[in-house]
Amino acid sequence: EKFKVADLPMAIIQPQPTPIEKITNENFLILRLRFKVWVFIRETEPENVFEELVQPMAQIIDVILDNPTLNDTVKEVYPVNFAVGEIEAMNRLYYGGTILFEALAVHSY
Repeated sequence: EKFKVADLPMAIIQPQPTPIEKITNENFLILRLRFKVWVFIRETEPENVFEELVQPMAQIIDVILDNPTLNDTVKEVYPVNFAVGEIEAMNRLYYGGTILFEALAVHSY
């Protein structure tokens, strides 16, 4: 099924490439799991970018940081990039932005 933007506001989580690092002389891998949250807030240009775009996006960060281990799935998750602005999707223009998160996980083998 094709991607489509449903009722606004909405967020979409998009997995990103994950760097993997081997700990020397140990049987552990460190994974830096990355995911981008696309936040679609509105179709019309905001009058107050801070109130109408930045604050709702910051609330998403707050919700994720309230559960920093993602229910014990990772060691820690934190935001690494925050971009507010226009999003073009399905030949339409939306206002919102993206938040890139990184989560540290350790895998033993």
